[in-house]
Amino acid sequence: LYHDPLDPRTFGEDHSTFMSDAFVTAYYYPQMAELVKRATGAQVCIGIHHVVRTSDQNIKTQVAAAGGKTENPAPGIHTDYSAPDALDMYDRLVSSEALQHHLTKAGFTGKSAKDVKRVQFVNCWRSIAPLSQPILRDHLAMCDQQSVVAPDDMVVVPKYDGGKWKEGVRLNAKFANHRPHRWFYYPGMQRSEVLVFTQYDTASQIVEGSSPPHALPRMCFHTAASGNHPVPEGYMRISMEFRAVAIFVEGSGRGCPMVIAEKEDSPATGAKAVLRYMLANHDVKSTDVLSWEEKELVAGASDKLVSAMVYCDQWDLKGRTFLTNNIGMGPGYRLDKVRTVINTVVDVGVEMGTLNIPKTTRRPVINHVKHHIVTNHLEKFVANTRIGLSKAGGAPSMLFAAQQAHLQSMGFTDTVRNTAALRRTQGNVQGAIDLLV
Repeated sequence: LYHDPLDPRTFGEDHSTFMSDAFVTAYYYPQMAELVKRATGAQVCIGIHHVVRTSDQNIKTQVAAAGGKTENPAPGIHTDYSAPDALDMYDRLVSSEALQHHLTKAGFTGKSAKDVKRVQFVNCWRSIAPLSQPILRDHLAMCDQQSVVAPDDMVVVPKYDGGKWKEGVRLNAKFANHRPHRWFYYPGMQRSEVLVFTQYDTASQIVEGSSPPHALPRMCFHTAASGNHPVPEGYMRISMEFRAVAIFVEGSGRGCPMVIAEKEDSPATGAKAVLRYMLANHDVKSTDVLSWEEKELVAGASDKLVSAMVYCDQWDLKGRTFLTNNIGMGPGYRLDKVRTVINTVVDVGVEMGTLNIPKTTRRPVINHVKHHIVTNHLEKFVANTRIGLSKAGGAPSMLFAAQQAHLQSMGFTDTVRNTAALRRTQGNVQGAIDLLV
């Protein structure tokens, strides 16, 4: 955690100046590049990506009108890059001559990619709300790298990005690992504070005395998570995420600190509820390798289901009530509740044959459909559901006493099929019920 104030004469006192991509690139990138060099010991820093994160629809509209881009806080435990992603990005910097340009600009005349000794991908995260409005929810929770063992605790999962399949990395957070992963966040972060953490590093570090020898992870798992502090009605986080590549031409550099700096009340006790649900529902395994035909099946079924949610106004009252209770019509949503809907609707869709997925399909394929919707189409799924509910005028807010009601709301009338589907979805639904209790 670094103290790095923003000059109000340049950046103003709220998020307004961050709405323009051109402004951010011209003024924010240079300041962050200096911070990254100071934090890591790198000689060169190249900014490669930035995004404003908020759930506030008004701010989203403002940023879009100014030509900027926004995304919601990311609730899934993840890293920004896998090793192949990072190395591919570095290759593009080399082939486009961007690396050579920055080396020359930094005074390394005559140096080229062959002189680079180390490359580190770094994320810098800060609030861009006024100083009087600290972060109160959707904190950035980080997993202490020293509590993660590589590669045992890492799960490689497919992700569909830019029209092609890529490799993503998730945390294998099952409690059966017998290694408690330690999570931290900084409550009440302000505009003048920046979190700097590693997303990939070409340098490796073997844990001294480990048997068998293993390396510390070269990435920091992170997620948006709730805190244990009161949140005013209507409060929405607004933050800026800046990603960069730190280039080491001389020496080996320090890297980002392995131990997270302490701040009062830093243990993420308030994040446990959100994290517990995500960990218990990690249903995509590294061994679930899909064929290309199965990957196409996953993408097609996901698109069909997400698009179909705009017609949920045709559901009966119990079905619309189920959606209202779990997704609702107001600002924001709870990931655990949305996943309850996705899990149930996918299972029922497979059972009824509406997703064009044969009932004989391997279970990992069905799990990938759920995972694909959560990681790639979550916002669209929520938005389409709310469009459908608005056409129907919504539904009264109520909770059902039995899981059977959820299945009946999806159109089941056959008792035998109800029971079979109930057994399949019981674990997912029960996870959400446990969390609510």
